[in-house]
Amino acid sequence: MIAEFHLEAEVLRDSLQAAPDVTVRLEQLYSTPDDPLRNVFWATGAGVDAFEAALPDDESITDWLRLETTEIGRLYRITYAPHILDLHLYRIAGEVDALVLDASASDGVYELRMRFPNRAAFETFWTRGTALGAAFDLQAIYAPQSGVGTDGCVLTDAQRETLLAAFERGYYDIPRSVSLAELATQFGISDQAVSERLRRATRALVAETLVYEAGDGSTDRQPSNGVGETHRPQ
Repeated sequence: MIAEFHLEAEVLRDSLQAAPDVTVRLEQLYSTPDDPLRNVFWATGAGVDAFEAALPDDESITDWLRLETTEIGRLYRITYAPHILDLHLYRIAGEVDALVLDASASDGVYELRMRFPNRAAFETFWTRGTALGAAFDLQAIYAPQSGVGTDGCVLTDAQRETLLAAFERGYYDIPRSVSLAELATQFGISDQAVSERLRRATRALVAETLVYEAGDGSTDRQPSNGVGETHRPQ
């Protein structure tokens, strides 16, 4: 089963509050024998300099490293501080065999999409997390077969509408017949918001139709070299 929820997490809270226009998106979570949990993520937005300047004083992490810089954003690796709630939630998720499919945050609020093997596993994660002080805000919960939309699609209504508009107006044509800016105007949101919505929709469809069928929906993989492959945000 899939659960989508918001969470005011501790990790990077101070850094994100210092740069409210920055969005971070999970690339990889992993642990090592020496470090309980590491996070590789992309940071995008006009305030990435302010975000990075706040990292040295962020008590939710023990170290950080910028891995890559592109025109779109910066790729970072952080190590979680042992006392923060997020680390305990990660351990509970591992105990109930839950997988993090997608995670992003801005201004301290995280949007997470997780897969649980069954309802009991979800309830255990939710109950134990709440007992530790996690302020979960459930957005959707559904079986992979049924989805969340009225037509059985795993996409939200906004994701489905935007994806269909992009397809019908030729965003996926070669060459493209419509730009992100034009789609943004159609929906009354920013270019970045359209881009993120399309990425989330595509990720959800791939996770549901390809990854799920292959029996592997995890973005939580142990890399062989301590960092793992990196991918540029699209």
